[in-house]
Amino acid sequence: MALFGKKKRKPGDPPPLGSLEHKLQVCRAYLAVWQRFFQFFSESLENKKLTAEAEKEFNRCVYQLAYDNFKFTQLMKKEFVYAKKLSSVLDKCVSLSQLKVMPEASFGALQVDWHEVFIGMNKAMGHLLAEMPPEELPEKQAVAKPAAKPAVATQAKAQNAPPPGPKA
Repeated sequence: MALFGKKKRKPGDPPPLGSLEHKLQVCRAYLAVWQRFFQFFSESLENKKLTAEAEKEFNRCVYQLAYDNFKFTQLMKKEFVYAKKLSSVLDKCVSLSQLKVMPEASFGALQVDWHEVFIGMNKAMGHLLAEMPPEELPEKQAVAKPAAKPAVATQAKAQNAPPPGPKA
């Protein structure tokens, strides 16, 4: 008879759906595509020649963001509050050629919205990382504890210090 319960995870197995580790994985992946998306319109497109390949890559990127949007926003429901703004940015980005003819004020506003959503994504990632036990944090994301001052240095400093009291 088989027992139902938690299986032990083997190294290389994907994290369980909905787990903190899974949320972090989804958030990192979505952030990477979001950053790649911005590279297409981080500067004015006014004087740039758009190629069919660039347009195709842009469409792939927008498609990937739209495809993963539901999964990302549902997993990050509690941590991420910019779901509507994210969808709005994607809605405005039909194609590179459309962005090229967009009025400068609208183009600037789109860039500001992109940055606002990006900051929100990073905040969501920070909330998730804060929930992780410190021993599970990757080294570069772990918060370093301040080192204690060596007793010898503290004593030497005290010996060279002027005596307390009023200064002349």
